[in-house]
Amino acid sequence: MKNHIEKIQAVFQGECWHGPNITEVLANISSVQASYKPTPNTNSIAELIEHIVAWRRFTVEMLGGNVEFKIDVEAGEDWPRYPNGVSEAQWTAIKKSLDSNQEELVATMTAFDNSKADQNVGHRPFTFQQLAGFIIDHDLWHCGQIALLKKLSIAN
Repeated sequence: MKNHIEKIQAVFQGECWHGPNITEVLANISSVQASYKPTPNTNSIAELIEHIVAWRRFTVEMLGGNVEFKIDVEAGEDWPRYPNGVSEAQWTAIKKSLDSNQEELVATMTAFDNSKADQNVGHRPFTFQQLAGFIIDHDLWHCGQIALLKKLSIAN
């Protein structure tokens, strides 16, 4: 799990081979930019961050032993919607949620019993080790989307 901890820290605020980390990409984004959608069916930066936090929370729950935890997709936990955009206060709260989630994720990964790393996560078809890799991939995927939306929001 140590290798995954180093990677999740790098993706969040460290040196990345691919370019800027999540913290760098989010720097200087206003609530207006965080609300920007190039098309009605596109997720905004704020919605992407909420989605990232939801799946990181899922990972924290799994690694913490709550393997029955589920994200309530019907209640909008997977993709929270902000049809009217977010205020500066909401945007600040969303970013703080990501920051505190980062601390919780790293702490949970650090405390994880590595002897369980190759065990399946409950009844799911993946191991704890794979889950830790999945969340890194997930963060990177959405970080790229956020970087693109940031550039588009500046251009428009």
